[in-house]
Amino acid sequence: MHIEYELSAVHRLLKRQNFSWISSRSIHPKGDQARQEAFKKL
Repeated sequence: MHIEYELSAVHRLLKRQNFSWISSRSIHPKGDQARQEAFKKL
């Protein structure tokens, strides 16, 4: 069985089940993880 959903329908289903749609932040491919961690410690 194959079922297709629109994104808005997925949001409604999640809300009905008391879930929320959470997406992660993207990471830039040229980003320097060590420099970012050092900046957080300031």
